Amino acid sequence: MAHGPGLYETLRDLTAGAGSRSDAVLLDRFLAARDQEAFTTLLNRHGPLVWGVCRRVLGREHDAEDAFQATFLVLAHKAASIRRRGSLTCWLHGVALRIALRAKADIRKRFYDHPTDPPARDNDPADIASAAERASAVDEQIRRLPERYRRPLVLCYLLGRTQEEAARELGWPKGSVAVRLARGRERLRRPLQRRGLDHLVAVPLLPAAPLPNQLVTSTRNATASYQSGGLPPARAHTLAKGALTAMFFDKCKAVLFLALAAGVLAASGVGSRALLAQPPAPSSPPASASANKPGSPTKAETAASKLPDLLKERVEAASTEFRSRYEQFEAGRGETNITLEAAGRALHASLAVSPSNQQKIAVWQEHVDRLKAMVDINQARYAAGRCAVADLSETRYYYLEALIELERLKSP
Repeated sequence: MAHGPGLYETLRDLTAGAGSRSDAVLLDRFLAARDQEAFTTLLNRHGPLVWGVCRRVLGREHDAEDAFQATFLVLAHKAASIRRRGSLTCWLHGVALRIALRAKADIRKRFYDHPTDPPARDNDPADIASAAERASAVDEQIRRLPERYRRPLVLCYLLGRTQEEAARELGWPKGSVAVRLARGRERLRRPLQRRGLDHLVAVPLLPAAPLPNQLVTSTRNATASYQSGGLPPARAHTLAKGALTAMFFDKCKAVLFLALAAGVLAASGVGSRALLAQPPAPSSPPASASANKPGSPTKAETAASKLPDLLKERVEAASTEFRSRYEQFEAGRGETNITLEAAGRALHASLAVSPSNQQKIAVWQEHVDRLKAMVDINQARYAAGRCAVADLSETRYYYLEALIELERLKSP
């Protein structure tokens, strides 16, 4: 397969011609006149980043191609609503990761729905899954960082920009880039360290392969067809529709949250004004006298009386979340690390309402049983080539850690 310009060739091209225009200018040209040259420049500029994300998450090239095309279909659809156009790199990273993870979940579901289907023979499925899980863990953690850390990390760590290049692109002083890059890497290292993957932060995680020229052409054609009312490739179209639907619901939830917050504040303001408008009752005793009446509960006593109920509610919430996460995990639709985190929350919530050593032992035993069931599932999946070695090792680690703590509690 012929390949288009690589990462550093693309960076050199950005200094001349259409490539020298900013992302905002190119998006405006695309929106104003459906300028395909402007869109192609964006495609070549950000394609290496998107291609790297898709390959790291999915492993297999044909799956990554579908996710790549879907990402740029979403860009074509959402171009007008992107507010922070100077952060297009980060925006595309987030969209590509969302789509690639959705594609990975769909692939896993197909495996479990059709367990007799023979796997592709181009590579060992277990090796592909393991490599993809390890590399995509970095992308997932970068996505969770605050934007002030995420932007320099995406530029320097995923695209190989120097700090000077990143500073020019972001419009920041070089010192700010260096400080935020260092803090972002440290924040990135901590969660990866728990999974034994902190070595991945040592060097820039560049795309695994050059951007295929054929993929650039097919994506440009698919986007042009989509803009003119035609249908792009079916799989890419399905992934793009799923991402757009998820983005729509995310926006609805944000708007609903803001509306509820505004309603609470408004109600609080109305209540306060009404309270202030009322004349004070002359016969009412001072607050201090009322608080000190014999038999009248103090604030501390009131809070203490509510605490047991709140702790019990937290146990119920954590247990409900774990059951839901575990059902998804058992069905092959949930992530190992998310299920383990839910198990940890259920453990700590139950320990908080277990004062005696015997009760604590019972809680830890239940936690050990949960993790043992997860180990057994991942062990079977790993043997079938459907689980990454990182997921299996992580599950076994937390199971052994829980077992050790249980034995400590049992020992006299």
